[in-house]
Parts: sequence; C-alpha cells; structure tokens
Amino acid sequence: MNKPIIIIFLIVINLYGFTQSTVKKNEKIEIDIDTAVKRALKHNLTLKNSTLDLDYNRIALYSSWNRFVPNTSFSGSMGFNRNFDDTDNDHNSLSAGFTTSLSLSAKMIFDVKQTVLDYHNGMINQLAAERNLNSSVKKLYYNLKIMQEELNIENSKLENAKTRYDANQIKFKTGLISEIDRLKSEYDYKSIHFDQKKMADNISLTFLDLKFILGIEEDSDVVLTSSMPETETIDYEKIKQIPIEKNLDLQILNLQIKSLRNNRNMYISNLSPTFSVSYNLSSALNKDFIKDNWNFNNIDDWNNTSTFRFQLSIPVDPLFPFSTVQNNIIKQEYNIAKELNILSDKKESIKKSIAQIIYNLKGIEDDINTLNLNIKIAETSYELTEKLYNANSKSYLELKDAENALFDAKVRLLRSKYQYLINFIDLNDLLNIDINEVMKSEK
Repeated sequence: MNKPIIIIFLIVINLYGFTQSTVKKNEKIEIDIDTAVKRALKHNLTLKNSTLDLDYNRIALYSSWNRFVPNTSFSGSMGFNRNFDDTDNDHNSLSAGFTTSLSLSAKMIFDVKQTVLDYHNGMINQLAAERNLNSSVKKLYYNLKIMQEELNIENSKLENAKTRYDANQIKFKTGLISEIDRLKSEYDYKSIHFDQKKMADNISLTFLDLKFILGIEEDSDVVLTSSMPETETIDYEKIKQIPIEKNLDLQILNLQIKSLRNNRNMYISNLSPTFSVSYNLSSALNKDFIKDNWNFNNIDDWNNTSTFRFQLSIPVDPLFPFSTVQNNIIKQEYNIAKELNILSDKKESIKKSIAQIIYNLKGIEDDINTLNLNIKIAETSYELTEKLYNANSKSYLELKDAENALFDAKVRLLRSKYQYLINFIDLNDLLNIDINEVMKSEK
C-alpha cells in the first residue's frame, strides 16, 4: 500500500471519529420530571454527605449495646533477674492473668437513648434535604417549561410582527400607508426580536442551572418531556383539617427537645451511684522456668490467686448547692423552655403559612378561570380587529393593542398556573404529605 492511500485512510478514520464524538456530545437527552428528581438526588454532594452521616449514626446505633460488654483482658509476663556478682542467684519468672470488669450507671441508659435520638435526627434531616431538593428541581423544571411556552408566544408575536413589517414595506412602496406606519411596524418588529433573543438567552442560562443540578454536561441538549400538571380543584376545608405534626421542621424541633431533656437526665444521673463488679485471676510459677523442672498440670508449681470485687460509688460533689452538675441541670431546663417556645412559634408560623397558601391558591384559581375567559374574548377581538385592519377600517395601533391583549392574557395564564404549582408544592412540603394522594384516598 503506497503512502498517499495510507494518508487518505487515516484522514477518513479521524473524520469518522470526530463525527461520532460530535454526535455523542450533542446527543439530545430527554428528561421527564421524575427522572430529573432522581438524577438530582443521585448527583447532589450535600445529600451524599448527609447519607454518609446517617450511615455512621446507624452503625453507632447498632453498636450502642457494647457499653454493657465487660472490659476483658489477658496478660502474660516473663521476668529475667540477673545478678552479675552471683550468677547462682539468677531467677527467671513466669506469670499469666485474666481480668474482667463492668461498671453500671444510670448515665449509660441515657447514652444509648442519645444514640437513638441522633439516628432519628439524621434520618429526618436527610428527608428534609431530599424534600427541599425535590421541590427545588420541580420548581426549576416547570419554570423552564413556562419560559419555553412564553418564548413560543413571543415567537408568534415576532412572526406576526415580521409579516406585518413585510406587508407594510409593500404597502409603503405602493403608497397605501405613510412612512410613519412603516416605521412603527419596523420598530415593533425589532423590539420584539430583541425581547425574543433576551428570553432565549434567559432560558439557556436557566438550563445551565438545571444541568448543573442534574450532573449533565454543559454542551448536552436537554429536552423536557413532562407537561405542566393541570390545576385541580382542592377541598380546602379538608386541607385545613390535616394535622401539621408531620412537618419535618416540627419533627426536628421535637427531637431537639427530646435531646435536651435527655442531656438534662444525663446530668441528673451524675447524682446516682455507680455499681462496679470485677474479677481477677492470676497465676505465677513458683520455680525458675528455665533452671527448674516444672509442669503445667502440677498445682504445687503454681501460685494461683483470684479476686472477685463489688464496688458501689456514690458521688458527693454534685449534691452541693450550685455545683457544676446542678448548674448544668438548671441550664438545660432553661434551654428546654426556650426550645418549647420556639416550637410553639414554629407551629403558629406553619399554620399562618398554610392559611396564606390556601388564600393564594383560591385567588389563583379565580384568576385562571378569568384568564381563560379573557383569552377567548381577546382571540375573538384580535381576529375581528385584524380583518378590519386589513380592510383599512382599523389603525395599526388598534391592531397592536388587540394583539398585545391576546398575548398578555396567554402569558398571564401561564404565570398563574406556575404560581399555583409553586404554592401547591409549598403546601405539600409544609404538611409533608402528597395532597393529591390524600384527596384520592378520601373519595
């Protein structure tokens, strides 16, 4: 094979590889809302660290019983005593021992309970982190859907403006309209074109945020396949009856109060006695294990001793007034009282937020119904105005006003639906339930 053919072959291979890599790089990634949430949960590093903390707390929980395992040890020793002046008095010793001990106190019980509380606190914090990320992804995802719909409306406006601008160019040349009308149409077209480009740039920037959260390459083309969920009528009276105790923030505060009470009990347990039990067994060889003859089974060769001990220790210092322990107990009581006030305030804040969201949802529902009616009226008005404009019975400004009224109503409807969705997600988060599932189960 000659040199030119080899060069051509290598060029073809390189071009093919470049084409394949470009296709792969620009491959479209279709993502629905459920996939977006799953990818975000899998990619989020903060959530991964939270999972690691929870795993450690789980290990600590499963091993909390080891506080009640006795401390046990085995020992063995060899001694070599050398007398340089009289080597006959050299002595070599051998001994072994076994020791086990266990201390029991009331504090150990509260230590185990604290381990349980730490594990439950880690679980709830992870659930809160997952729910917050879930809500953020949904809001960002549907915000992009709304922005895309608004861009479609803007593209329609741009297409209409371009059509009128081209038509007015012809009308101006034939003397049917004045130069002012032609300039107005040109100005409208270029202004809408500028707004359309700005909206497209904002969508691109928002997509970058979504790609970062989902762990997708910046150059990838993402297609959002899920549609905006329909706004469903909710029985708000039933929503008001749902208890708020499932709220994750309230659960965290309740666990903090339990933890403070447990810490207080730990300090109180310092006033209680400590019970200890130990057992020691030691055996020493009576003979020189190098010079003398001895046997493991000969009892006379060994000096065996054992000790079994009970001990009860009663602390005295904590009983003195204003001791460190008593001051810590008083401090914990104050901390518990403060935390209870925070809990009550949080409950009132949640109730207020729920009432505000329900009020917003009712208002948005009315807005959506009104806007749907307004769109129908605006469509009819625009069609009639456009016909009259083409028949030179309406001015350009009147046509423009009719068009703006139609497109503004469509944009307001989209934004109202998005606001309804945002409030609905927030309401789910506050109650820590799926409201749709609750409504379905009660039908």
